[in-house]
Amino acid sequence: MRLMAHDASLLPIVERDLQTSARTAERLKKAKRSDLQLSRYDSSDDSDEETGALTRTWGLVARTALAFALVCTVLFQSAARAGRWGALRPRTARRLRRTRRRRRGSPPCAGASRRPRSARRRPSSCRSPSTARTSSRRGTRRDRGGAADLAELAPAHRLTVAGHSLCVAAALFRAAATDGGGVDGRAFVDATSALGPWLDSLGCGITKMVNVNVAKLEQRFGDAATVDVEVAVADEVARGAGGDDDSVFIAALWNARILNLVGRLIDDVLEADDLATDERTISAIATRAYQKTLAKHHNWVLRPAAKALLKMTPDRASLLRDRFGYEADEWNTRARADFADFSGALQACLRRLAAVYAPYDEEI
Repeated sequence: MRLMAHDASLLPIVERDLQTSARTAERLKKAKRSDLQLSRYDSSDDSDEETGALTRTWGLVARTALAFALVCTVLFQSAARAGRWGALRPRTARRLRRTRRRRRGSPPCAGASRRPRSARRRPSSCRSPSTARTSSRRGTRRDRGGAADLAELAPAHRLTVAGHSLCVAAALFRAAATDGGGVDGRAFVDATSALGPWLDSLGCGITKMVNVNVAKLEQRFGDAATVDVEVAVADEVARGAGGDDDSVFIAALWNARILNLVGRLIDDVLEADDLATDERTISAIATRAYQKTLAKHHNWVLRPAAKALLKMTPDRASLLRDRFGYEADEWNTRARADFADFSGALQACLRRLAAVYAPYDEEI
């Protein structure tokens, strides 16, 4: 009986210990659940931080790309106003700075003969490619109404103004390469001006720079009937004026470089056995031509911007049929012949210009 009474007195203590153990176990379960939730919350915070960091990084990249695009736009606008991309070689610039100290007043251009007064003004008239060469040698200038003249000729030849301008320019470039081995500056200006509608059809924005240099050359040549580019360049270098922005040295050099790009573009187009089935796009051909020519005269800022502009060139059908006027069955006959004729005339002129600038370490 005493043992039972003793066991009965221990029951409350046992029950209390059991309740305490149960409460402890419950607290442990709650603590584990809390730790699990806390770890999940921490992991979600880490992912949010990673997402925020990634967003900030891409935002910085986007702002940098926008700033780069704005800088390229400003540079190309400046280049269009100046008519050139880049600068002279350091050695040429130093030579010009040394000779500029001895610079004195001089006539607009050496090696230029005065144009007869009767030939200074000429009414607009239609000229065929055959007469363009003769008139250029006589010293007549193609007036600003040349586009209208081409428009009158285009229907008879079934070509657009742009398509016919290539034929006219070919005759004038051929006339610019004189028999004496020089380059007639007046014919070179006329040929470059005549090519304007064709360059406009490419849609890559180089026509404005070409026209700026044409205006500079016309201003320097004045009323001269003929101008030897080599004599004019040598005279400017001797006077220290070769580095001037409006000099014959700069204007003829950069127009020659741009025309070298055009010539390479045409040569690359003619590489295809069949112009109608060539899988290459015109923009890809233009970009390849740029990498072989003008790219070496550009810095790392201008190169990507120039390539972006060249991607704006139209597709093959739009260019040859709609903008130049060649029917599909003429692409491998008439179009190929016109392109080859222009390329030959242009390359002959550019080779002579390259010889003119070779003594000054300037490449075309």
